[in-house]
Amino acid sequence: MFGLFHRKEHIKDPHKQQVDALRKQLDVKKYSLPSHTELRVDIKKGRIEKLIRTKQIAPIYPTEDPYCEDDKVCMICFETVRQGMNCLNCCSGKRYICSNCLVTHPKFNANEVTLFCDVCQKHTTLSISVVDIEKEADKMLHRPTTNNDIAALVKSSNENYQEKKKKKLIGVNKDVIEKFKLFGIELRDDIPPEKYNAIDLNLITDQEMATTLLMSIE
Repeated sequence: MFGLFHRKEHIKDPHKQQVDALRKQLDVKKYSLPSHTELRVDIKKGRIEKLIRTKQIAPIYPTEDPYCEDDKVCMICFETVRQGMNCLNCCSGKRYICSNCLVTHPKFNANEVTLFCDVCQKHTTLSISVVDIEKEADKMLHRPTTNNDIAALVKSSNENYQEKKKKKLIGVNKDVIEKFKLFGIELRDDIPPEKYNAIDLNLITDQEMATTLLMSIE
């Protein structure tokens, strides 16, 4: 008799599983730093864990995800963390920094939770960017699995990025582009050409000065 009744097999939804996993990672009440996390010598592990648990800075999680066009990218390592990025607003506009880079940054104040801007010459408060769980879960779910897939995605992303950047930099004097390129600095595409063309190229004597000038343009 019991053989007539079969338990209905539950089909797991991969997207829901990824959403649940991401939501669990964002529940940082009991968060602990990964064992391999590097910290500045004057910063205690307990202090960083407290900042993460109280949602003052984003959690640290490893990432193997490819870039997407709308990703928030760390201004230091150029990586993205799907579980959240730290956001700061200063003279260079809105920028992002992952907590992995933040906790080793020489200008990070762990007590006041601020980051010093060399251009503004002042400390800027930090906040955590909003995580769109559904969207980020979808990106994680569709990450490439083979080296060929990854290489193809990276190539495609780079080509699309360079093409868009090229279009936005139309009107910038070639001398300006070449001067920054000389010091390995890539021009931002959110700055109008006329502001680039107004730069005194004689001021750009090294990479540090090139970076400072680029960051000071509003």
